[in-house]
Amino acid sequence: MLQSRTRKQPKTQAQYRAEALLLMKIKEQESQTVKEEPGFERYQSDPLTFIQKRLNVPVVTDPVRRVIESVRDNKVTIAVSANGVGKSHIAARLAVWFYRAYPDAQVYTTAAPPEKNLKNILWGEIGAVVRQSSDIFAEDTINNDMRIARHPLSFITGVTIPSSGTPAEREAKFCADAEDLFEMHDGSRVRYSDLVGHKNIPVVSVDGDFRRRWSTAEFFDNGIKTVYEIEFEDGERVRRTGNHPLYSGWDIRPDHHVYDGGTHGKGRIRACKEGWVEVSDLGEGFAVLCPDNNDFVFGSNDTSNDLVKFFGYMIGDGSFLGKKPDKPRLQFTQVDNPQYREFLEVVRNLGARFSVSKKTKYKWNNVNVYSSELIDLTKIVGLANKGSEDKFVPDFVFKLSKEKVSIFLNRLFSTDGWASLSNKAEIGYASKSKSLVYDIQVLLRRFGIRSKVVSKITRWSHNGEYRQGVYWSLFINHAVDIIRFAEQIGIYGKEGAVNACYEYSQSVCWTHAGWKFEKHGYRWKKVVSVKVVGERRTVGVHVPGDNTYLTSLVEHNSGKHAPHMLFIVDEGDAVPLEVYRGIESCMSGGMVRLLIMFNPRADRGAVAQMVKKKQGNIIYLSAFEHPNVITGEDVIPGAVSRDITVERINEMTEALAPGERPDIECYEVPEFLVGATGVDKSGNPYPPIPAGWRRVRSPEFFYKVIGKYPPQSEMQLISRAWVDAATSRYASYVAQFGEKPPPSVIPIIGLDVADGNASTNDKSALTQRWGGWVAPIRAWKEPDADQVAIKSVEILKHLNIPLEEMRVKVDGTGVGAGVAPRMQRLRVARAEKIMVASSPTQVPLSADGIPLGEFLQLRDQLWWSVMLWLRDDRGAMLPPDDDLIEELTTPSYGVFNGKVRVSSKDFMKESLGRSPDKAESLILTFAPDADVAGAW
Repeated sequence: MLQSRTRKQPKTQAQYRAEALLLMKIKEQESQTVKEEPGFERYQSDPLTFIQKRLNVPVVTDPVRRVIESVRDNKVTIAVSANGVGKSHIAARLAVWFYRAYPDAQVYTTAAPPEKNLKNILWGEIGAVVRQSSDIFAEDTINNDMRIARHPLSFITGVTIPSSGTPAEREAKFCADAEDLFEMHDGSRVRYSDLVGHKNIPVVSVDGDFRRRWSTAEFFDNGIKTVYEIEFEDGERVRRTGNHPLYSGWDIRPDHHVYDGGTHGKGRIRACKEGWVEVSDLGEGFAVLCPDNNDFVFGSNDTSNDLVKFFGYMIGDGSFLGKKPDKPRLQFTQVDNPQYREFLEVVRNLGARFSVSKKTKYKWNNVNVYSSELIDLTKIVGLANKGSEDKFVPDFVFKLSKEKVSIFLNRLFSTDGWASLSNKAEIGYASKSKSLVYDIQVLLRRFGIRSKVVSKITRWSHNGEYRQGVYWSLFINHAVDIIRFAEQIGIYGKEGAVNACYEYSQSVCWTHAGWKFEKHGYRWKKVVSVKVVGERRTVGVHVPGDNTYLTSLVEHNSGKHAPHMLFIVDEGDAVPLEVYRGIESCMSGGMVRLLIMFNPRADRGAVAQMVKKKQGNIIYLSAFEHPNVITGEDVIPGAVSRDITVERINEMTEALAPGERPDIECYEVPEFLVGATGVDKSGNPYPPIPAGWRRVRSPEFFYKVIGKYPPQSEMQLISRAWVDAATSRYASYVAQFGEKPPPSVIPIIGLDVADGNASTNDKSALTQRWGGWVAPIRAWKEPDADQVAIKSVEILKHLNIPLEEMRVKVDGTGVGAGVAPRMQRLRVARAEKIMVASSPTQVPLSADGIPLGEFLQLRDQLWWSVMLWLRDDRGAMLPPDDDLIEELTTPSYGVFNGKVRVSSKDFMKESLGRSPDKAESLILTFAPDADVAGAW
């Protein structure tokens, strides 16, 4: 990563004001978007002009200008930003600039969980650019899933980060349908879902030159995602998520730069373009690269040849139905031929008792096998009572060695298989069982033999009765595959036909479709269709190092590579380190840029370390540098305003007392804000702001206004690990006792009352805490405080505890003030108002028992109590409620002016996008008891 560049001397406030006024005049003169002639490459060195002229953003603040130029010039740019100063606005425009200026650009955007942070904020801005400058996207594909593409290798896309899980899960973002089958290194096949939680599964990975090596993979649950089904020309179907990359080729045509040998001077057919393409971008005209053979998944089981032949014959021409339960048997039917005679020999070698009945009308011989050992074995492998439509290759065959699989296929093809030569050579197999035919196709791939599966309706007559059914056929037509089949497998009893196909194929080999074998050790396979199959459970795969793995396809788990790449990370301070490691692994070649943006809430984590080590060009964006705040005018609509800044100064800071000296918790009021005034949320006027130094009373002021870390940074109050432990204890309790509270425990009820504004999404929430056990929290939207009280009492009536004994702690702030008295009148005698903004009753202690100072107010004390309850494993049991978990892990804390302060409710609303109603009702259950007057 590059070091920070030398910073310019800071401008004076007068210079900032003059510049802002000038920008206002420019904006007034800018009446319409400037139309430029095509050719966006010219803007590669001039992103500012592109953003101002082509994207109609005439007003650019000086800090934002520095960010734009830094992304152009530096590998890593870290924008440390106050609130509302335009970081997401300009990041969206930078994404579009990079995408348009470089024809082969790939732009990846992400943000800290939840997904709405990325979708609503950054992609909301990108969507605005698309609407306002639609002409420059006229030929692009735009969808609603955070993706704009000019072609499969050039796009802007959004990549969401899992909100939980292992580091590998967050680094690897691409996955398969949980019900798809994965071929293991021992030859067995298991569902992806059965591998979840396994971390060292051997797989074959490939490097940049497609050289193979053994590696290990981790499999994890990636949740419910939109899944696509890809159908290939050979009939194979696989299911992957839309953002899963497969190595693909397209623009398949004669390439006149590469000749076919010179006899005709024609260009050789080839995939003229290739690279990693996400599944959602695939379609007709694409081909996907596949291993030429899957010999890396052959097993090593050494079952006897006779047993392998027995199952090969029985699956082909045998019956497992056992029509007479009192006389169980297996039956094999065949004419008098080498296969029939060998089957008799195999049965004898296995020591089985059998009989033969001849069906002279059809020239069939029925071999009836009565061996209890063989009958039991068919039950073990799952073939017992399976008819023709339900046959399959049992699992033990997939685990066999290469030699044994060859024997199995040889005998299986000798039943319903064929080899024929007319105008072309063909080897095939037919069955009424779809599963069997696709199982055969999988086994053939291990030998490097490609086949095609098709289905058709077949009609016939039997004893004068017309019948029809669906039959599945597997065809081997390409000369290379026929040669490999003849050399490695063959067909017992049909050697002459196989040899004829073999000799013909040798004479025509490589004269057709040679482009498919262009990459040594691999071949291309054409895509027939790609369609969405719905929302399904998916499993992610993470392979460290090359980030690739081989199945029947060449697949990628995370890394991205292109000549020109831009990564944009919003809310970067909450993005885990492993995500940055994944990004850094993609920054080794070409022109790559990384822009990280965040509000400096706490001096910890991966980005904080990058700032300390100056691992990039660091730019600070302060509200005091914004033209809206400097001028008091709406220069840039929607950005931070002077009014909100004045409000934050009055609410979060205070003037120094006479004789008090400023320290690191202080700042000097900018000249242009001296004398500024405004009104609070209730409409009461603030006094004019005096000149001089002020002390910050709330750490939020540093990152919301100044755009820097608080001097004493905040720390996360409650660890996700503590919460997960509490939910695990809840699950264990419910598994043993059911979802009912512990006996002989009187609950404490916490009731957080919504603010009464029907236009908000705030809800009233009621928590029952029975000792350490917390019942599922009830939350409902009800703006009327009286109705909140009535509904709460109705809920409490179902707890089988006298209402008079209920201890109910009600948030008495605002509209909640009348709820507790109303509940008392409804017989809940111990309902009491809790004024969370009142003085605390305890002193906070460190983990070592050392006093940390004082709590600022009672709410801080209640949150601290919940933290201790969860941290110290005091039997806390929380229901598996995603909203509650997110709310509990959101607040931070810090010690400021000797007082412990927890993130305000307003701050949590801003972070969550909703009110933390459930968590606020839980903390009320930790409120100290008080005398309650006016009992009913």
